[in-house]
Amino acid sequence: EKLTADRTVVNLVNLSTNETRKVVVQAGAFGEHKFGRAKYVGRISEWPGHLGGYAGTYAPPKLETEERSIDVDSAHLTVELPPGMEIRLDLDTKRYVNEPSYFNGPF
Repeated sequence: EKLTADRTVVNLVNLSTNETRKVVVQAGAFGEHKFGRAKYVGRISEWPGHLGGYAGTYAPPKLETEERSIDVDSAHLTVELPPGMEIRLDLDTKRYVNEPSYFNGPF
């Protein structure tokens, strides 16, 4: 989505309707960069909630979210997405701190 000298923003989407997927996000084509802190938005409410009270007649409860963050401190980040879910990651990026290599990864 966006790339600057000190920031990488990506949107990841799992299009599967029944399979959880894992994806590895790498800082640089050869792992030469490093991710610092990763920020994302997490759901804190039950959504869409139970169908009991609003099935066909009422709007679902408002979706409640909060911004969360984790320290990555690595050239790689593994994300596990449940079926039909998406996540937007805002990654602090330190450029050219690792030696470029084909063999830097968790692969």
